[in-house]
Amino acid sequence: MKKFLIIALILILIAGGVYAWITFSQQKAQAALLNDLKTTTVDYGTLTAVIGATGIVRSNQTAQLIWQTSGTVGAVNTQVGNAVSEGDILASLAETSLPQNVILAQADLVSAQKALDDLLNSDLQRAQALQAVEDAEQALEDLMNPELQQALALQSIADAQQAVDYYQRQVNNLHAS
Repeated sequence: MKKFLIIALILILIAGGVYAWITFSQQKAQAALLNDLKTTTVDYGTLTAVIGATGIVRSNQTAQLIWQTSGTVGAVNTQVGNAVSEGDILASLAETSLPQNVILAQADLVSAQKALDDLLNSDLQRAQALQAVEDAEQALEDLMNPELQQALALQSIADAQQAVDYYQRQVNNLHAS
């Protein structure tokens, strides 16, 4: 038991010595750091900073324009650097470069409007003319909507493929019998 107490006392003395040495080293390092610092009194004054640059400040916003149809540009309604808003017409196509179905739809619309003007005397004829105008406007709107045209074309392709598959099965059945 006596040996155990001596060993414990020696370990406590070693731990105390290590702790004292670490504490002394830290205080010495802190004192050296404080000796290197320079102090001054606080003073009120003005702070002036100047930034020098030349050029034009512009936002970093761009947009990619995607047109719904092709053709020759007839008029550009804005200029480089102008601000535009949603719904502004930026450019329009020349009438001569429009697709034939658009021109025909416009002609149908004009014809329907003229027929409406001529037939305003009769209620039945007036209703028929209004329906013709609405149909022409809807046809023009449908032709100006490429997503709808694409969907209709894809549906036609699917219908045609079904017909081809049906008739191919018929031919195969005839060859098998």
